Amino acid sequence: VVVLGAGGAARATIVGLGQAGAAEVVVAARRSDRAQALADELREASGTQTRGIDMQQGLRDALSDATLLVQATSATLASDPNAQAFADRIPLDALPSDAT
Repeated sequence: VVVLGAGGAARATIVGLGQAGAAEVVVAARRSDRAQALADELREASGTQTRGIDMQQGLRDALSDATLLVQATSATLASDPNAQAFADRIPLDALPSDAT
């Protein structure tokens, strides 16, 4: 599973995914240090393998193995003038055809 974001929504999502039995959760954020810090912090609480990556550099590879993509950032809110540009940078074509 790939979770976009490293804030509060991502935090709750990661714990919930772990409780639901996700084998691995990859946290992708604009700042890789925040992604890794959240992954490290929640590894035990989520009960699953977690790792953080830089959204710009590692996202395509992470998505190629994903079964689920969760967008947990505020970057695509309608009030954000950069929302469409953010959404356009997500390489959705890298997701396997059976991913959700």
